[in-house]
Amino acid sequence: GAQTLLSHGATGKQVSLAADVANVSLSVDGRYVLFQANDATRLGNDGIAFTDAAPLASDWFATDIATGEIRLLTRSGADATVPTGASVSLLGTTTSGHAVFSAADVTAFGFTDDDAARADLFTVDLATGAITLINRSFADATATVTSPVTFVDVIRDYVYFTIPDATQLGATADYDTDVADLYRMNASTGVLELLSARPDDPSAALHASYRNGSLKVSGVQGVQGFQGTIGEEGIQ
Repeated sequence: GAQTLLSHGATGKQVSLAADVANVSLSVDGRYVLFQANDATRLGNDGIAFTDAAPLASDWFATDIATGEIRLLTRSGADATVPTGASVSLLGTTTSGHAVFSAADVTAFGFTDDDAARADLFTVDLATGAITLINRSFADATATVTSPVTFVDVIRDYVYFTIPDATQLGATADYDTDVADLYRMNASTGVLELLSARPDDPSAALHASYRNGSLKVSGVQGVQGFQGTIGEEGIQ
């Protein structure tokens, strides 16, 4: 069959400018090839190359296999053609065509970060380049929460993570803000869902542990804990 150059230059989809790509992977929907490259100016579309003020820093890209278009994923919040050069880790992709990333400092992506040394989570729409902050403040969707988050898993279209203080994400109560609460975000809609919630109050958080799809929620005085399996429809 025909071969397609996925890391092509701006002057043509069959033109290689030796972008020196690494860490290549296929999105779970099979539509995009994700990869890292240092000098973004060696990549581009339709005669327009990406700019890069820090060509020694690595950035993430995705190429649409069907069209050959390259999209800059670790892009500036102000300009989709300008890479941030920020240190990020690819955590996975969703069935709806979103990449999930972790980064310590998300200010370059257009968000307010209260602690540039602590990891934050965000998704990038592989089709549009839109960036969504996952651990966003209930009061301000463009600002990170002060409570640390820990990535757990990507299952189909959901990103699972834990946070000690669930009230920062909108929970009305959290019975222990020093232990983990389990959330998931729908990558398509951006909706957050508290999974370790009281059975009688879905907006109040209980302590949770999660492993290989199984959820165990510890009870508190007067409230019984429960166990279940995480699925597309929630806890089963």
